[in-house]
Amino acid sequence: LLSSQTRDEVTYAAMARLDGATVGLGGLCPKTLCALPEDRLATLLKPVSFHRRKARHIRETCSQLLILHQGDVPRQPEHLLALPGVGPKMMTLVMQTCWNEIVG
Repeated sequence: LLSSQTRDEVTYAAMARLDGATVGLGGLCPKTLCALPEDRLATLLKPVSFHRRKARHIRETCSQLLILHQGDVPRQPEHLLALPGVGPKMMTLVMQTCWNEIVG
């Protein structure tokens, strides 16, 4: 969700900040990211492009993962595409990375 329209080094730095902020809280997982206030999450993401929108999408996506998918990454492409901020490119990458499945 972070990498869209953002340079890799900016995404990497934001992930390092997120990782550091969630140590001791449960780590980078849907439950922990849902618990972070949206403004705190946006601050950690800055200067990622569209950091406020991406913070909202991350929290909404994590909430849906917890409610609809028991906190796991869905295996069906249509379920991934239903998540906020996930488009075809992200869905394809997730399917390849998480499930070793080539889609599209």
